[in-house]
Amino acid sequence: GVSKIIDTTSLIEVLQQIKLPVDLVIITATLLPLTEIGLGLMLILKLQQQTALRITVLLFLVFFLFAVYGTAIGINEDCGCYGKIIKSEFDWMMIVRNAVLLTISIIVTKKIENKCPGAGQKQTNKPIK
Repeated sequence: GVSKIIDTTSLIEVLQQIKLPVDLVIITATLLPLTEIGLGLMLILKLQQQTALRITVLLFLVFFLFAVYGTAIGINEDCGCYGKIIKSEFDWMMIVRNAVLLTISIIVTKKIENKCPGAGQKQTNKPIK
């Protein structure tokens, strides 16, 4: 997330290549890094852990589908995933990387949900009826 805030150029360029409306490009380039940082902090601090994990799974699913789509239509650009820190072009390795991240996030989410049902959810002191 931080690298996308420091350098939004690659992300904006790739979003423009898939013909997104300018307003959506700006919104995505602004909110995506903030969302990534927010989710990371929530997970580290164990705030609303299950909710943060579910949103993380959804985000990794979007990244995976974006990698498949970009590779399928032949985008030959850096995806902007890591700003200028690490070059990451659309290809089968990007698809595999995102599939692995998606799989890991699903496994972690399932383990946390099974280990601690209600973990990260607000506790109430309502009497049981």
